[in-house]
Amino acid sequence: MSARAQTVLGFFVFTLAVYILSAPGRIDSIDGQTRYEVTQNLVSFGEPVLRDPWLAGGGVPGLEGKRYSFYNASPSLAAYPLVWLGGQFDDPQAEKRRFLFSLTTAFFGAGLAALLVLFWTDLGVPLRRAAGWSAVHAFATLAWPASTTVLDQVQQGFWVLLAAWLVFRAARQRSVLLAVGGCLALAVLINHQPNFVLLVPTLALAGLSPPAATAERRTPRWAIPAVFLLGAPLGIGLSFYYNIIRFGTPFFLDRLNELGDQPPFFGSPIDGLLGLLFSPGKSILLYSPVVLLAVAGWFALRRRWKWLAWAAAGTFLMQLVFTAFLSFWHGDWCWGPRYLMVVLPLVSLGLAFLDLAGWKKGAAYGLIAAGLGVQLLGLGVVHERFFFENRQLNWPRPGHYFHVSAWLTRPGEVWQIVTEGPPAEAVQFAPTPYPETETYYITGVLPDEDPVEWMRGYQVFYRLRPWTFWLPTLPPKERPVPFALPLIALLLTAAGGGALAARGLRRAGQAAAP
Repeated sequence: MSARAQTVLGFFVFTLAVYILSAPGRIDSIDGQTRYEVTQNLVSFGEPVLRDPWLAGGGVPGLEGKRYSFYNASPSLAAYPLVWLGGQFDDPQAEKRRFLFSLTTAFFGAGLAALLVLFWTDLGVPLRRAAGWSAVHAFATLAWPASTTVLDQVQQGFWVLLAAWLVFRAARQRSVLLAVGGCLALAVLINHQPNFVLLVPTLALAGLSPPAATAERRTPRWAIPAVFLLGAPLGIGLSFYYNIIRFGTPFFLDRLNELGDQPPFFGSPIDGLLGLLFSPGKSILLYSPVVLLAVAGWFALRRRWKWLAWAAAGTFLMQLVFTAFLSFWHGDWCWGPRYLMVVLPLVSLGLAFLDLAGWKKGAAYGLIAAGLGVQLLGLGVVHERFFFENRQLNWPRPGHYFHVSAWLTRPGEVWQIVTEGPPAEAVQFAPTPYPETETYYITGVLPDEDPVEWMRGYQVFYRLRPWTFWLPTLPPKERPVPFALPLIALLLTAAGGGALAARGLRRAGQAAAP
């Protein structure tokens, strides 16, 4: 195994273990609970239906009177292996299946970390530098908390970066096969959200990169982006097919009226843009200050790889503008502006091209340390606590996030948990539709209840968020999975992955030495 392969594999294993150790071990979003239900029914019955009575009522009516989720196929299919694995154990309450499902995104987050190392080294960045900046992206940006949630923006970001890498390599090698791989990555991405078809033209710019000196020149340069662009109709076609087998029609938006009152799809783009960039509550610059370093490094990236740099900038701007137009641009309930996580790995390509001479080095270290601190705060407490304490049970009004901020509130929440723990009246672990479960999503409060007082009856709001902290507080018979054995296995896995990556970096350093 080459030094690069050792480093990439070791870094993937290490990052995956850390992400799993810091994950909540619970389904932390109603979106994720719905997608879990689809995956579970695919595994058990071969149908992407909603059978859980608590969820089916909010499903979209489809063929044969069955209820379906309005989400596309990709996120539920991604979790299929983990849910299947959980079903191989004695699991009458499906606790093991939900626990494993909640770890799905961690695999994609670790995949992003490994993919960035591969991408950067293909751009001529030394292996040690590539691994170092990949670690910055993995642990000092939104990538860390976003990889420990059932929300799927990290999954989407993985397919964006993979598509860009494959079409870039296809252009460098004049390889139609690699362009086909990028096309397939696009199709998977679009089957997360059809609106990602908007990103296809800007991603295709990476396919205009000049060929390497050793590339086969028989393939025309224009053929690479042309093949890559086929991912758009392929992805839309697959999305339509998935709708047809569920609803009998490729279009089902009119059926969403069955779900009752829904927020408008579009809102004020000014509110969205200002909120995403500058608000204390959702600014990408506050939740991932390392973005400033990536923007600074973009200019050096543009000088060396013009088309790739413009692909990254164009894709980021397209996602930023589209998100700003959404009425739910904030993506609640979550940590930070999660919709921008889709393009954050691509933007991060500029990091490895930074010139850190003089005072810039200290400034970079300061931003990295700040980013790491913000992500640790994001891992600390269940996100719902902030929204319940602010009595924010509906979509906020314009300007709301210039007045409240989970980022600023979180230190006090962590301090209260560490120093005081759960209140005496918190006799139940979590509020779920099924009292015997701990991994099910937290259900909301009734309209006539005060959410702040209501929270005090449940420990989950007053325990540190990672499963490694709350799981041992439960009686052994109530734990969804054993505690000691998985903990030891993951710690050993992290150590082994770190050792393998270190060995690869050491070999690379020895090979580069004169």
